[in-house]
Amino acid sequence: MKSVTTTILVYTMQLHYLPTYICNKLDKMARSFLWGGGGTMDALELTNLTLIGKLVWNMLHNKDKLLVKVLSHKYMGNTSLWMNKKHNKSSITWRGIQHVITNFAAGYSFRVSSGDSSIWNIDWTQLGPIC
Repeated sequence: MKSVTTTILVYTMQLHYLPTYICNKLDKMARSFLWGGGGTMDALELTNLTLIGKLVWNMLHNKDKLLVKVLSHKYMGNTSLWMNKKHNKSSITWRGIQHVITNFAAGYSFRVSSGDSSIWNIDWTQLGPIC
């Protein structure tokens, strides 16, 4: 039963951002359901952000996927995912993407370079190069 519950949640969270209070309530329900309080899904909110983040990654890097094509055509037009404006009547999936982009944008920086850099030799962490 636990695997079915987990699968349903993960399937839903791939396309829908669930607010914190819903994640907390689902966590609580999962802890008390059948298996009596232990060994449940950890951090549903983080899992949800990660799964929507994967969709954002696909929007940026896998433009041939059907869902990416549909969302891009409907909401982005010729704009960048990062520069896209919010739509008043957007789908729950697009609102989830917008929410995740807002949260993830603080961790990204844009730089113009030649494209021949290596993660090993540049200071991309601001803590010095890895090697």
